[in-house]
Amino acid sequence: MKKFAVFLLLVAVIFLAGCQKRDVPKTLKVEKTGVRVYFNSEYLKSYFEALNKRTAPAPNQHRIVEYKIILRNTGAKTKDFVLADPILDPAFKKFVIYSVGGIPVRIFPGKTLDLPKFYYLTEGNPAEVERLAYQSKVRIVWEEGGKKWEKIVSVTPER
Repeated sequence: MKKFAVFLLLVAVIFLAGCQKRDVPKTLKVEKTGVRVYFNSEYLKSYFEALNKRTAPAPNQHRIVEYKIILRNTGAKTKDFVLADPILDPAFKKFVIYSVGGIPVRIFPGKTLDLPKFYYLTEGNPAEVERLAYQSKVRIVWEEGGKKWEKIVSVTPER
């Protein structure tokens, strides 16, 4: 009788442990999301040379928009193919003349990771670019357990 009781207890523990409901999107914590809009003539000059532009960067027209995301995996499984993508307003896209970013990464359990930054080189009204950049959101996509997951978060303006 004791062996049967121990067997039932063991089966119950295994059954309950396997039936736990996990909320996978909550196991990927967003530590920080930020967007920064700035002008840097030296940094922009290298972009202009790469784009074969003959004009110099102008402080009243050009801006760099930088998105920064820091994530923490609080779950028990590795998050594979983590990729962040800013959700941009179509009005913002018409200002963009060059963009860089978007490398998929892997986040192990308990680790914090600073995702590769996204950069947009813009040309146009700086006030409008800044307003549209601060209103944007970021979509974070990852794979875990053979399924794709998605989370959309707002960005914090950094000045």
